[in-house]
Amino acid sequence: MVRKSFLKSNFRMFKKHFTRMISIICIILLSVAFVFGVGASKDKICDSLSEYYINQNVSDFIIKSKSRTGFSNQDVDNLKTTLNLEDSQVQLITTFDLELDDLITRLYYLNFDSKINKLEIVEGRLPTTATECVVERETLNLIGYKINDTIEISGNSFTVVGIVNNPLIINKKEEISSVDNKPLDRVVYFNSLAMLPKTDIWVSIGEKDMFDAFSQDYEKLIEYYKTGINSVLENIHILTLYENIGFYAVVNYAEKIETITIILMLAFVLVASLVVLTTMSRLVEEERAQIACLVTLGYPPKKITNRYLTFALISTLIGGGLAYFLGNIVCKLVYGSFNMYYAMPTMSSKMSLAYYLIVFALIFLAVIFVTIFTCKKMTSEKPSILLQPKAPKSGKKVFLEKIPFIWNKLSFKYKSTFRNILRHKKHFFMTVISIAGATALVFLGLGVLDFGLQDEAIGKILTILAIVVVIFSGLLTALVIYTLTNISISERNREIATLKVLGYNDKEVSMYIYREVYIMTIIGVVLGLPLGVFLMYEVFNFMGFGGLEILRPFVYLLTPVVTLIFTFLVSFLLNKKIKKVDMNDSLKARE
Repeated sequence: MVRKSFLKSNFRMFKKHFTRMISIICIILLSVAFVFGVGASKDKICDSLSEYYINQNVSDFIIKSKSRTGFSNQDVDNLKTTLNLEDSQVQLITTFDLELDDLITRLYYLNFDSKINKLEIVEGRLPTTATECVVERETLNLIGYKINDTIEISGNSFTVVGIVNNPLIINKKEEISSVDNKPLDRVVYFNSLAMLPKTDIWVSIGEKDMFDAFSQDYEKLIEYYKTGINSVLENIHILTLYENIGFYAVVNYAEKIETITIILMLAFVLVASLVVLTTMSRLVEEERAQIACLVTLGYPPKKITNRYLTFALISTLIGGGLAYFLGNIVCKLVYGSFNMYYAMPTMSSKMSLAYYLIVFALIFLAVIFVTIFTCKKMTSEKPSILLQPKAPKSGKKVFLEKIPFIWNKLSFKYKSTFRNILRHKKHFFMTVISIAGATALVFLGLGVLDFGLQDEAIGKILTILAIVVVIFSGLLTALVIYTLTNISISERNREIATLKVLGYNDKEVSMYIYREVYIMTIIGVVLGLPLGVFLMYEVFNFMGFGGLEILRPFVYLLTPVVTLIFTFLVSFLLNKKIKKVDMNDSLKARE
């Protein structure tokens, strides 16, 4: 019977504090999802490129002959013998960059049965006759063709029978040619012709598991094979994937995003932890009388602690569990942003949970610690003390009262507001720090977005990331303000009811609370701006390009506007709760 009553009591607690439970769930959901989604994008990009590298058997080396006669079969045999390569790891091709009809054109003459740099057929088929060709798919710079279009090359007509995707051409914006370093306009592929000199050798070293998106092991392997190639062939120029502007740039940008993620993770975890810790500590504080009853009935401190620990853990687990799915959506958005400038392969299905587990574990441990600590402190008190309401803080002079020329000019309502704010220092600092952190994140998101808008090459890739940062930071700001204000209203029901009994109307009562919120928000914004500048400086510093001097004024102006908009929105949502406070509550208050 006692056990059944205890379970009912637990259920009532969940019902009573359901709003707080939702707040914790949402805060953890946003924080974990954002860090996981953005952080995992780097691994997704690298894993996807690695899988693409393996599936298409991308060449590790392109050896270009500086001789007019090109390469001979003997050169290839010597290369295979020295490097211990098989026939399938080497391919002789002919390629030219030239200007035809005002179009910078790259011509490939190759064996379409080759297993190296396998062409992906986007549309149509591969050539079967000498009068047929395939062309590279349309990009930002490469012009598009349709099936059955005709291309004139040196007075000969060729019919386009297919559209293909060359795994070496990932960059959509511009592929540089050897014709005065001009960007390519089109790429055309033909069957190999015996009479043409073989200008290039594609080499696949075969150890595909070593690639891992330009790992250190792969770099060492490339240097080893490079030495071997130079010992066999003369008058050559060697290109590796490090010189492939598409492959290397994608991985480089992915690493930049990971750098930003590390900075954002610290900020999101700090803000989320502060709010969750405040919520749980105040929840336990409000349950003083309930804890006293449980202690009186003989329940051990461990069992009482488990009651609140269960509340915290269920909220955390639900938020963290939902964050996995939302984080995957964020990851796909960031990955998809690379498609603006790069022909990204299909996203890897590999699971990358490092950031998810790290941020979730940090918040999880923080919640457990504060709940246990608060409950231990509470259960150590005597039931007779816990049954009494916590004594209100004694009135003290605030520091503004020591500045007469300011204090004396304030009206009564503002004097009352400042006394309330500064009397509860713990609440004040927790709120201000949380809002400052959220404001800094908004500034960082807008700063990255402004960088997107100014730097076309890099900015568009980071645009999606910046928008995600702004949205998540704004929502986190709203949740922070909503949660802390909601707690404040719940704790001050009797004070609000007393004001109503004294004749304050709904608008006056609401402003009594909201003035404190607005002042703390403004202080948080003022502190958050320099913090945001610092975070932005660190981001530029880690990325190795950009600087604070490039940020335009709108970033500084829009950041406080975004924070204040969410503050006013929260005020509107909580207004009904203030109106519902019963005036009879003030008559029940103990003296």
